[in-house]
Amino acid sequence: MSNFVYDATTIRALSDVITPARLAPYLTASNNDLQAAIDLYVWNIKAAARLYGPLSIFEVALRNALSREMARLFGTPDWIGAHPFIALGTALLNSRPRNAPAGKPPASPTDLLSDITKTRDRVNKELARKSRHGPASIRAGATTDDVIAALDLGYWTKLLNRDVEQHLFIPGLYRAFPHAPRKGKLPDRGPLSNTIHGIRSLRNRVMHFEPLFQRDLANEIGNIINACRLIDETAGDWIEHHSEFGAGARDRLRPRHYF
Repeated sequence: MSNFVYDATTIRALSDVITPARLAPYLTASNNDLQAAIDLYVWNIKAAARLYGPLSIFEVALRNALSREMARLFGTPDWIGAHPFIALGTALLNSRPRNAPAGKPPASPTDLLSDITKTRDRVNKELARKSRHGPASIRAGATTDDVIAALDLGYWTKLLNRDVEQHLFIPGLYRAFPHAPRKGKLPDRGPLSNTIHGIRSLRNRVMHFEPLFQRDLANEIGNIINACRLIDETAGDWIEHHSEFGAGARDRLRPRHYF
């Protein structure tokens, strides 16, 4: 049983542990009441924990749906190593940057290849480390499934970028979203991409312990659920079934919070 108590000494020590710079937005939101700021910091941790599950399910659903359609599009489960895919990625990197509005630099073409190379190298290093300290049965090299599972959410959002729409989305990636609203015969890639980029932004804030208290998190949970339903309705319903963020949002005004 912890004998921790809040008093002037522990509150000041916690401020030093968190650091004044990181605690600053919480202090501003708490009218410079240090105890209230630390309470809000704890609430923020709890809110991030409640978001982790929905974000995880969404990321897995998106990754698997897009990878399935990439395999269909390039004719092999090993699409990340397929010559047509590598040729496309190379051609994109060698293409001219896209036109940009006046006063802004042109956007760089989508890089489909470097994340895969970096991820494969990282997984191979980890497997090599384990093989030195583990059983001989540990594999010596990363499989396609290893690399696909290790690619982060940012990579999957790239596959919905505008400059690869004609190469990936229209030829087949649209099938990853069978329940998305149609614009003509296909889902409207633009709003779909914006939604997923927004979820990625939230995910990054959660994973990097950034302040969440100024966001409408109940609405963002709804965005995650609805976006997941575009991929698989059962998965979206599953997130909603387990989501408890309504209670977490109501806890925001309580004077003490728990991890």
